[in-house]
Amino acid sequence: MVELRVAKIGRSSVTFHYDIRRKRDSVHCFHAEITTVLMNLDTLAPVPLDAELKGILEKFLSTA
Repeated sequence: MVELRVAKIGRSSVTFHYDIRRKRDSVHCFHAEITTVLMNLDTLAPVPLDAELKGILEKFLSTA
């Protein structure tokens, strides 16, 4: 089983937490924290998240 949570929403970034458990016994096998940044690929400068995307992500924001 793979569990994905939105852990943090920044001005131009989102941090996701991934947890993987074995199906047969639910033993926790893996955890990853990945931060994704929205960028302008021409200038490599961060770009603020727009209100619509931020609103969608906030629905999945984990308080744990």
